Amino acid sequence: IPQGLLMPLLVALEIHDWNWKVLRRTSGTMKLLARAVREAQTVTTRRSAASRFLDVVIALMRVPVLWIAIVLAPHVIRSFDIERYIEYHFKKVGAQTKLIMDEFERQGSRMGTSTQAIQQLCALNGRWSRTVNDEEQK
Repeated sequence: IPQGLLMPLLVALEIHDWNWKVLRRTSGTMKLLARAVREAQTVTTRRSAASRFLDVVIALMRVPVLWIAIVLAPHVIRSFDIERYIEYHFKKVGAQTKLIMDEFERQGSRMGTSTQAIQQLCALNGRWSRTVNDEEQK
């Protein structure tokens, strides 16, 4: 899974207490997630000079596609509780996820591309809410 897709998805899941059903039923977060994924993928694609395939992935990151993926994921991976696994694992490495999201934002700003959705998504995560000191350190 590309980082530009996975990291914003993890942030959105954490906002909704790692509950896929709640996330997919929250249209505001889903729209913001889709925009954040497109922004993050744009940054990673430009950074790595990736192929046209990733350009297609970026173009497809819209609410209906993400909704379908979120609906299907728990059914595709049936051998264990995927929500609890993701929650357990990514709570442990939450600081790393935040660093990656911050890096998407920094790189996007340097490249002159929008990172507004990334910023908004991260601001919704209570554990990651940015303070004045965080902004001053940039």
